[in-house]
Amino acid sequence: MSWDAIGAVGEILGALAVFISLIYLAVQIRQNTRSVSTAATQSVLENLNAALQIGAGSKANARVIILGMNDFDALDRDEQMQFTLWLSSFLRTLELAHIHYERKLIDEDVWAGFEAQFAAILQSDSAQRIWQERRTMFGKRFRTFIEDLPTNPGVPTHSDSSQKLFGLRQEP
Repeated sequence: MSWDAIGAVGEILGALAVFISLIYLAVQIRQNTRSVSTAATQSVLENLNAALQIGAGSKANARVIILGMNDFDALDRDEQMQFTLWLSSFLRTLELAHIHYERKLIDEDVWAGFEAQFAAILQSDSAQRIWQERRTMFGKRFRTFIEDLPTNPGVPTHSDSSQKLFGLRQEP
């Protein structure tokens, strides 16, 4: 066997090794992308659940959130601040979710559910009022996203039954 033939075999083997390495690298990148996407979604879900658990944690907190969503002016000053801080925290979670979505780290189906939940909460007059007061604290793309949300997303907000449950509405 000549040196030329040995060199040609070596080049073929080298090219094959590079090709196999590229396939391995592509698989690793795909697995890493899935892991990052899962972590981003989990992070947002944990933050959303924490916000919702604040309301579920006590009747007093639930009352402030539900009443705050429906009649902000009916809250006393401390409760208004409590609701404003809760909603501000919730909005930060929404902003994080939006950033992850823009970076394609949240699946379209999962995002559709998030978006409907955001729209349902943000369609209340109280949430809109607080948003208008605090909107400049958020990034421009997120502000545009919030302001373009549908006003009637087809997801129930705090229904009459929830209001009755917490004694927030008088029976006729």
